[in-house]
Amino acid sequence: MNFGNFNAEEVAKVVYGEGGIFVGKNHDALLAIAQCVYDEWHSGLFGNDLAKILKTNFYGHFRTYDEAKKCSSELSAKGISNFVVKK
Repeated sequence: MNFGNFNAEEVAKVVYGEGGIFVGKNHDALLAIAQCVYDEWHSGLFGNDLAKILKTNFYGHFRTYDEAKKCSSELSAKGISNFVVKK
């Protein structure tokens, strides 16, 4: 099984969406995301429709949306970072 041209483009969008922060910095992190997509598709545990797998497992984070929205609002209200950035 390979992704094919159209599917490779869709997988690339997922890889960038999930790990865009690593672009140009950590190729292995991006490869790991692509590997996760491939493994979920290839295993057959999530079906064989790659578009459905991408939508369900990568695009459709509805279960965590409320928590993410809460964190985003909390950070915005504070106006500061909750994390120490090491240089």
